[in-house]
Amino acid sequence: MERIKKFSTGLRAVITVVYVLANVGLVVLIILLAILGFMQLSGGSLPIATISVFGVSTKISELGWGFWVMIVPALARFLIMLAGLKGLRRLLTQYIEGEVFSDESVSLTSRIGKLAVAYGVVPIIEVTRGADSLSFQLSPEMGVVIMGAFIILVAWVTDEGRKMREEQELVV
Repeated sequence: MERIKKFSTGLRAVITVVYVLANVGLVVLIILLAILGFMQLSGGSLPIATISVFGVSTKISELGWGFWVMIVPALARFLIMLAGLKGLRRLLTQYIEGEVFSDESVSLTSRIGKLAVAYGVVPIIEVTRGADSLSFQLSPEMGVVIMGAFIILVAWVTDEGRKMREEQELVV
């Protein structure tokens, strides 16, 4: 149990730093998106700046409303990632407190698995640049979906083990 507590303490520190940085990034992203949205809705065009999206460099102004088609799923995936980090931090706190097989730990593990599945299913929009146009292609990440399904399975197995232990404790 001490190894679990020690490892969880270090991992929770790393997850906390990533979570804080991701939240700062989210605030900056929301501010930038608000500025871009205001520019486009007020009749102006998007900036001429070149961005690289999934390895394809293009000018934001050439994307038009396609820019928002790419940003919405990316923002959804980012929010799912933040929820997963928050859940993982809470789960590690449970482990540090010695509550490995509690109802809440099982629930958090299952929730993290479901968030991983959602993260993999929310499509990434890949942009490919043709001679005269941009084309969009959806590509879910099946590896992340499978990993999330495995985490859900581990949560179920842990829950069954917890229930069996409770039944054993009642039978004396």
